[in-house]
Amino acid sequence: MTAKGLGIIAGVAAVPRVLWLLVASRAPVGLFDPQIYLSAAQSIAAGHGYRSLTGTVTTYYPPGYPFFLGAIYRVCDLVGLTGRFFTVVAVVQGTLGVFATLGVAVIAARIAGARVGMAAGLVVALWPNLILHTTLLLSETLFIAISVGAVLAVMMAFDSSGRKSSVWLVSSGLVCGLAVLTRPQAGFLLVPVIFVATLASGMDWRRTIAVTGLMAAGVVVVVAPWTLRNASVMGSAVIVSTNVGDNICIGFNPDANGGFAMAPACQAETAYTDGPTQEVSRDNELKSKSIRWVRNNIGRLPGLSISKLRITFEGDHDALRAAESFDQDKFLAHWQRTMLRWVSDLYYWVMAVLGVSGLFVLARLIRPKSEHHETRQGDPAPVARSFSMERFLGLYVVLTIAVGALVPILSFGDQRFKVPVEPFIAILSALMLSRIASLFLRSESPHEMVIGA
Repeated sequence: MTAKGLGIIAGVAAVPRVLWLLVASRAPVGLFDPQIYLSAAQSIAAGHGYRSLTGTVTTYYPPGYPFFLGAIYRVCDLVGLTGRFFTVVAVVQGTLGVFATLGVAVIAARIAGARVGMAAGLVVALWPNLILHTTLLLSETLFIAISVGAVLAVMMAFDSSGRKSSVWLVSSGLVCGLAVLTRPQAGFLLVPVIFVATLASGMDWRRTIAVTGLMAAGVVVVVAPWTLRNASVMGSAVIVSTNVGDNICIGFNPDANGGFAMAPACQAETAYTDGPTQEVSRDNELKSKSIRWVRNNIGRLPGLSISKLRITFEGDHDALRAAESFDQDKFLAHWQRTMLRWVSDLYYWVMAVLGVSGLFVLARLIRPKSEHHETRQGDPAPVARSFSMERFLGLYVVLTIAVGALVPILSFGDQRFKVPVEPFIAILSALMLSRIASLFLRSESPHEMVIGA
């Protein structure tokens, strides 16, 4: 893509995010995730480390986002902007949102050309729910930027002939490690997705294992220090966090309906804020309860999974509710709230329908070409396929969306859980938009005719 095209996308992405932060940059109200993240960030910024609301050492929430906020809070404190902390967070997250938008445009352009890249960038730039997430003390915006950064690093790791750069592959692994520390349930799946996409893109087994091994090494380098910290202060080698028990128990218990609800079966004898020993014990207790329930209720799992997917994918206004502190701080007028909800959901559904259609366009675009050579008898014989970055990226997009659907199935349904895959849905939508545009414009460009064929 040209610098001019990227500049246009950046401008389109920045304007609505700036306008929204002017309206909605405010302190969270109520005891929800944003307030808990804020408390942890303040503790980190003060030099006390990652602690719970009661001041106990904790690893309940994944540490990536609390430390991200803690760094911002510390900088604000040093330069006298503590009173503007929420605005500064919105500015930083808005910048990350613009970066992710540009990254998606570059990825889409590598798959199918500049026109598709431009369309994908604009789709992400104007995606309402992603814009509204800018001001929230929630990890989605950070995680999306990290995920896109990991893919860009992989792109940099290979030249046109498929030769790899170990430095860039390790760098991608380091970025994937940050993803694990931010959202482990999704982050842990990044390397397996890259392994499958790489192998299916024409790379042989030996090189595929070498590539993913380098990336996995990068993940270990980032995650291992936190695991060692947990072994030291928590008394148990918790890899990332102790909220796994809660998440799976909410999704797998006698009263589970697919959505978020604190069921009686998920009440443990202690709270995670009671101390490190109690926190680890509670996590293990809830995981054991959930696993026992699953073993005894296999027949309920298909229906429960469908309910989780329906709750997760039926709408796209989760950021709007979170912006008003989950109905505890309704600062928008009723008509504004209603309009934003309708716009968010309608935009999402249009892009989702276009994205499903875009799957077929992508399938034709990245389909392996048959290559043959003449044998001694004159019969054609297959030639080993060479690695294709375009095919890799296309497969990565599809697999990432599929993995995104696994997150609610393995825990519980919530609209938030699909937000990280929305930029990749945008790439599929852009492919279909380009197809439609080519039909109307009757483009004569050979490359665009392939996309619009």
